[in-house]
Amino acid sequence: MLSSTAPIRVLWLALVLSACAPAGQSAPTSPDLEPDAFTFAPVTGVEPKPALSIRSQTITLGGFNRPLLLKATSGTTVYIDGEYRDYFDDNSTGFNVQSGQTVAVAVSPSNTVNSDTVTTVEVGSYKTTFRVTTRSTP
Repeated sequence: MLSSTAPIRVLWLALVLSACAPAGQSAPTSPDLEPDAFTFAPVTGVEPKPALSIRSQTITLGGFNRPLLLKATSGTTVYIDGEYRDYFDDNSTGFNVQSGQTVAVAVSPSNTVNSDTVTTVEVGSYKTTFRVTTRSTP
């Protein structure tokens, strides 16, 4: 004769077993689409030469477990894992990036003294900027 708690134990066991992944496989992870915060250090005191491109330091992306779209302001050159990828313009669609990849960007400074050139870089929903400022004296 079964006790009155037997159906509950059977149901509990069935739920536990169905939640377990097959041997040798890990359970699927839920999507993490929010990258760790990162910033590009500003560069100041550069010569006002618009033909000159100023490159940011290289950062390593992390904190997410699915590919995310990387986009940048028009006029930005993007390097992923050290390789040139694109000079962004108004028609650029962006690139899928993965956690662990490295990113650097480059922009041309203004042709006037004491001026900022600011580009926005987006990875998924996260946005940050890279600022290049020309020298302050003529």
